[in-house]
Amino acid sequence: MLVAALVLGAALAADTAYFQQRVHYRIEARLDEANEVLNGRLRLRYHNRSPARLDTLWFHLHLNAFRPNSKWALRELQDGEQWSHTTHTLDYRIGEVTTSQAGGGRWQTSVEVIRDGEIFMPVELAVDGVTQRLESRDRRQVVTVMSSARPAEARLDPQRSLLDIDSGNNRKRIRQ
Repeated sequence: MLVAALVLGAALAADTAYFQQRVHYRIEARLDEANEVLNGRLRLRYHNRSPARLDTLWFHLHLNAFRPNSKWALRELQDGEQWSHTTHTLDYRIGEVTTSQAGGGRWQTSVEVIRDGEIFMPVELAVDGVTQRLESRDRRQVVTVMSSARPAEARLDPQRSLLDIDSGNNRKRIRQ
């Protein structure tokens, strides 16, 4: 009985073990806009770190994603968003920034956030450690941030996670 329990325990432990696979890849692509053709190649190196032998690798390719009436295109139409069938840009910038001392030793900073691009994405605004997520689709919004110390700068997308076409205007020093 004890031997059966040990064998069963070892089998269950082997089934629940997690092995992080290792993948390295390089994609080279060239767009021929005149002929509307994308040529490319992919080099992939896969390291199987599990003790099990792999005889199959699955790839999910979106070959028809950009064709009219594809599932991808229809989903974009249903959601009211356009990402793959557009040349629109994502571009935010900081406009005017003012700060003043509020009661109780706190500071009130007003930051003008301007969306110059046609594409909307939620964006984070950080003012010296205080971060707010902005979800307005407005082209221009003024955001008020309260802080305990006089802020030195305001920054959009502090983690640099957006594909902003001009991230150089996402940071502004606040005059002291």
